[in-house]
Amino acid sequence: ASWDACTRSPSDVKELTPEFFYQPQALRNDNRLPLGTRSSGEVLGDVVLPPWASSAGDFVHKHRAALESEFVTRHLNEWVDLVF
Repeated sequence: ASWDACTRSPSDVKELTPEFFYQPQALRNDNRLPLGTRSSGEVLGDVVLPPWASSAGDFVHKHRAALESEFVTRHLNEWVDLVF
């Protein structure tokens, strides 16, 4: 539901922390910390990645490539105005 909201609704703005652009470990629960369970009983662990990311490393690589793209360079000022 969150993924759908932030990709389809212009009023639902999500901010990614810097770790999402350089540290795939931030998406994995390598230490198996007890993060709780869903209402279905499913134990929470690693971040569930979107279908276009094959791994945490791939997710970070694609985010960084997007951040460093020419498109972002040209439009960053619009995003900063929108958020702030």
